[in-house]
Amino acid sequence: MPLVTDALLLRATDYRDADRIVTLFTRDAGKLSALARGARGSKRRFAGALEPYSVIRVELEESRGELLTLIGSQNSDSGGNSM
Repeated sequence: MPLVTDALLLRATDYRDADRIVTLFTRDAGKLSALARGARGSKRRFAGALEPYSVIRVELEESRGELLTLIGSQNSDSGGNSM
């Protein structure tokens, strides 16, 4: 079952040809890292939401390794009061 929460994007690092590793800070889970597959090429799925220091709503899934998998994200419309 995916985890959906608001998060502050602390860092985004390019990984391989099309992926990004993002470091997020959430109120519920604290600091965590996730792999955003295809994030460098996908304009639709992540819609420019993976900019540092932005508050975004993320959908995360557990994976086999340490990193979670970022399924989708969008800009949060909470007015900046969620974190």
